[in-house]
Amino acid sequence: MRVVSRILSIGMHGPDVRELHEKLALLDCFIPPEELKHSQFGPGTRKAVMDLQRAHLSYHRVTGIVDQVTVNLINSEVWPEH
Repeated sequence: MRVVSRILSIGMHGPDVRELHEKLALLDCFIPPEELKHSQFGPGTRKAVMDLQRAHLSYHRVTGIVDQVTVNLINSEVWPEH
């Protein structure tokens, strides 16, 4: 996940949410099995995103929405050498 093609938020689903789940799993974030099964951005995904934002983005509002700032955070955590 390098660039946001669309901002991801609760209620969304699809391949980009699946990719988000894969990256969050690499960061040991818990995503409920039902959300994984349906590639759904549900409350569990939102909580995982909010936890990451709270822990790493002191300058960014904790929203649970995956915008470009959050994508950059996830990428830097998954691929720290980039």
